[in-house]
Amino acid sequence: MASIPRQHRFIYILSAWMLTVLFFLIIGNNLDLEMFFVLNLIGFLVLVEITTPFSFKPEWKQRLKWVVLTGTILFLYIVAKKIIRIIG
Repeated sequence: MASIPRQHRFIYILSAWMLTVLFFLIIGNNLDLEMFFVLNLIGFLVLVEITTPFSFKPEWKQRLKWVVLTGTILFLYIVAKKIIRIIG
């Protein structure tokens, strides 16, 4: 895998994670868009942390901060919606 560019490797691993999550949600008969989003966000955040070099941040990784910010905001919206549904 050393000959594959890091950006492509990141996309391949993330795609495999997303397909795995989808597979298990279908197998578990629990296909829910919110659950799919949250599990993929967790996988994305872990993958970003694992693949980021310690000494420097490549330019393409710096652009991911907007994706992380958007994902975090959507996650907080989902959590707030679930809390309101439980309380109300």
